[in-house]
Amino acid sequence: MHRYGEAVLADLPEGSLLIAHTDLDWNTVRYLRTCEGLRPDITHLSFQLMPFPWFKRQARLYPNVTFPPRFEGISTNKFSHGNSVLVYKMLDFNIDKFPAVFIDMQAVNEAEIEVGGLWNGGFHLVPSGNLYRVYRALDNGLQAGKWVDQIDTDLEQFKTKTSIPDVGQFPAGSWEFAALSVYWDAHYQAGLFYLTWALALSHKLDENALPPYAMALSRASDLLVSTLRAYDTHSALTSSYSDLIKNTVLCVVRLQGTLEVVDQFRETLAFPPGAQGRLQDPAAAKAVAVELVRRFVREVPGDKDVQVFRDYLSKIEAKDRAENGEDDSSQGEEKGQTSAKVTNGQAKGKKKKKNKTKATAKDKVIEVETLERHGGREL
Repeated sequence: MHRYGEAVLADLPEGSLLIAHTDLDWNTVRYLRTCEGLRPDITHLSFQLMPFPWFKRQARLYPNVTFPPRFEGISTNKFSHGNSVLVYKMLDFNIDKFPAVFIDMQAVNEAEIEVGGLWNGGFHLVPSGNLYRVYRALDNGLQAGKWVDQIDTDLEQFKTKTSIPDVGQFPAGSWEFAALSVYWDAHYQAGLFYLTWALALSHKLDENALPPYAMALSRASDLLVSTLRAYDTHSALTSSYSDLIKNTVLCVVRLQGTLEVVDQFRETLAFPPGAQGRLQDPAAAKAVAVELVRRFVREVPGDKDVQVFRDYLSKIEAKDRAENGEDDSSQGEEKGQTSAKVTNGQAKGKKKKKNKTKATAKDKVIEVETLERHGGREL
């Protein structure tokens, strides 16, 4: 727990405001600052204490902080309207007073977070290790793409400075298990940030948007799949399993289709140097997608979008049969082509005429399977 608290404090900019929601972050950081004198420059508060009438006496200990007056319905239940109002007012009153403001990821209802971390129209909540760094929504017109590299950096720094508790030694209900849940929350929320950014890019997908779209999906897939695999081992996550598996499946399905397009037009797409090497292998991505879609269909048969995923499996299986010569298919007449019967992978009869116009990535990206988001962070 000592190492966990150190990891929380390690990379906060000097003079930051840190507002905890969980006892885990409040107690570990408070101990290190009070008993060991770490990071005296940080202002550290807890949302959990603010609703109590007696807190106004403690508020005097923080002369650099403006606290909202108590109001009817004030709450620290993150699913309540009272909690949203409390968090919003605290951020609104104080974000301009500090070089940086951070809150626990568990302080807000993730269903209220939109593309680019936009929360309640007023702030961006950007994953930073196990915390959200808060920005005003209109600050310099910041957009999600400007934060993606920093999200990766912050998460890697957090991972190197903390440790994963042994679940066998520390069961559910222990502080160590709570730290493990927060560790995987950090991965999951970073993955959702990348995924929602990718979905935003997909609305205007062309050759220019395809590289960042593919990279965002690839990174989201890494994070979401690793979180799902970890959940299978210890179930340490504060978000629901149904959201986790559905968001993961949506991500890997989109990624599989996207990588096929990228592979086809690899030489014509403008990726940053070295970026293509970080993308998954198309065949490996397909195997993961098929595995997880089958699992989702089996485990969540009542989901309202399950038929979309069943259709995906049917298309993949039909394509595999055709490529393996297990199924005859015919292609009707099209402009610039003659009809050709294909059996066992070999064309018989007349040869097709070549198209005069070569297909481009822009033509192909529209074929990537999509699902519309349908509320909250369940996409």
